[in-house]
Amino acid sequence: MKRGSVALLVAVTAIWGLTFVMVQDAVRLTPVLSFLAWRFLIAGLVMSLLTARAWRQVTWGALGHGVLLGGLVAAGYWLQTFGLAETTVDLAGFLTGLAVILTPVLAFALWRRPTPPLVWGCAAAALGGLWLLAGSGGALSGGDWLVVGGAGAFALQLLATDVALRRHPLSVLVAVELLTTGCLSGAGALMTGGMVWPAGSVVWTALLVTALLASVAAFWVQGYAQQHATPQETATVLAAEPLFAALFSYVLQGAALMGWQWVGAGLITGSIVVLGRVAPADEGPPGLGTVVAMGEGPD
Repeated sequence: MKRGSVALLVAVTAIWGLTFVMVQDAVRLTPVLSFLAWRFLIAGLVMSLLTARAWRQVTWGALGHGVLLGGLVAAGYWLQTFGLAETTVDLAGFLTGLAVILTPVLAFALWRRPTPPLVWGCAAAALGGLWLLAGSGGALSGGDWLVVGGAGAFALQLLATDVALRRHPLSVLVAVELLTTGCLSGAGALMTGGMVWPAGSVVWTALLVTALLASVAAFWVQGYAQQHATPQETATVLAAEPLFAALFSYVLQGAALMGWQWVGAGLITGSIVVLGRVAPADEGPPGLGTVVAMGEGPD
């Protein structure tokens, strides 16, 4: 992997970690669904303009798959962002990373896809990490479980993307996915009190960073980086996202995991790294490009 590719991927991963803090601050000032609607509509419109040529060959099948993926992404971000309002940034970052572990587990449960023993070992290690994060036998809060539910929705989205990418262009899928997520969030906002125009520097900064940097720019960075790196290498770098979330949470909010919680966080992160390293070189993590375009941190 070229150093430039590594630097770009690390920068994107750091931005994702930072968005955990930025979004938590923003949703204290504006309704969650309204924030998500503006964020994804902005990202979807910009992505559509940048990939305008690809739209000339769009099919109804691509639109249908994009809408389905957008529904799963909306579910994931609704759960994740509502959960983030009730938990800590560092804990939410590691819980979100469970999506990588849940993906092969759900593939086996739903379609009986062959699952190597090492994957089950990683899943068990991540489960142990989840137990330690809860406080060595304590209970996760309601917000924590919402974030875990969001991770499950993202895992389903990864599996659906794996199927859709075999039939349709990635750029079109991502654009439709983003716009669908924005429209669904907007509809939800209208049904629960109405859309609120973003106000204040905190909200606008979070919107622009999550929409333009954590989504649109990240899509192009990942595409460039993977020309010079294997999917395993890329996945390994991206696994550092929860570590950056914990770092920014400590620096900007003074929050930190305690004692054995760090061991639990290490088990989850280590499991993600191992899965990324052992993925077949010609496949990589399902839907990795779309994960990057979504900015899988709770942005």
